[in-house]
Amino acid sequence: MTPKILIVDDDQEFVKNSKKFPFSAEIHAFTDAGEALEKISFINPQIIITDVMMPGIHGLRFLSIAKDLIHVQPEALIVISANEKGKIEKDFGKIDGSSFFRKPLDEEFFMHVIQLIEKFSSDGSKESILQNSPIIALEQLNRLADVFKAQQDFLYSLAIAERDITSADYQNERALLDKNVEISLDVLVGYDQKRRENILNNLGEAYPTWKKQVLNNVSKFIIPRKVKCDPKFKIGSRVPKSEYLFKGVVESYEVDFDNASFPVLKINQEILKIDLEYLVEPYVGLAGSIVITARFLDYLDRCYDEAKFASR
Repeated sequence: MTPKILIVDDDQEFVKNSKKFPFSAEIHAFTDAGEALEKISFINPQIIITDVMMPGIHGLRFLSIAKDLIHVQPEALIVISANEKGKIEKDFGKIDGSSFFRKPLDEEFFMHVIQLIEKFSSDGSKESILQNSPIIALEQLNRLADVFKAQQDFLYSLAIAERDITSADYQNERALLDKNVEISLDVLVGYDQKRRENILNNLGEAYPTWKKQVLNNVSKFIIPRKVKCDPKFKIGSRVPKSEYLFKGVVESYEVDFDNASFPVLKINQEILKIDLEYLVEPYVGLAGSIVITARFLDYLDRCYDEAKFASR
């Protein structure tokens, strides 16, 4: 039996991300507590996860009503909140019998849910279903492959779309994908670092990492070219400064690759290369230098276009 999880939170982004949680379970997520109660008998979840501060029905009241509608074991009722447990109980009453986890959710939360899933999947067996069932282990490995691919595709799409890697949206999405990979590894092999590395290496061989995707699609980032600037224009230092440090008047710029397929940028007569030690994570190595060079070329193109427009 595949366990069912009901998640209720008025935060739309959290609900969207919750559907990517690395659980071998059927996930039903709602932003509206009333809608969740209407459908709870039909879904009949084994695990319920709810936020506390929601419009209309707060989380503890939601659990109280849910327990009248279906049977759920107390340890499978999970309360989450950005506030401390003490404040929640002061404002809304005791969290009796339910587990509490504070946002942002950490590994303890994910492992607690995974243990519940194991329990309901194995009809109460005390031994790990991963130890007893190669089929379940294979399912977990397939789930890890899915989240690994999602992580790598996200990093590649970020390179193509030029999203700001310092933004909160990026950081949250990246953290969730990274956490899903880590938790899936925890479930499969625990903290055996060598086995974790072997699995990731095998996944990197089996599926296209963001680095492979960049190197296989170099022409989407950089096409060798020369530009003679008329009119000339000024640029300032890039941030972070360890990328390309040219500052001053640009008379011409060009880009090509050296014998090692490393991008080489020339502004005026000055040849510039990126120092791999200073590349900003996640864009490291040869693939990272291609991404950063492509972004710097876009920066030069924009500056030149603005100079041409201003000279009209």
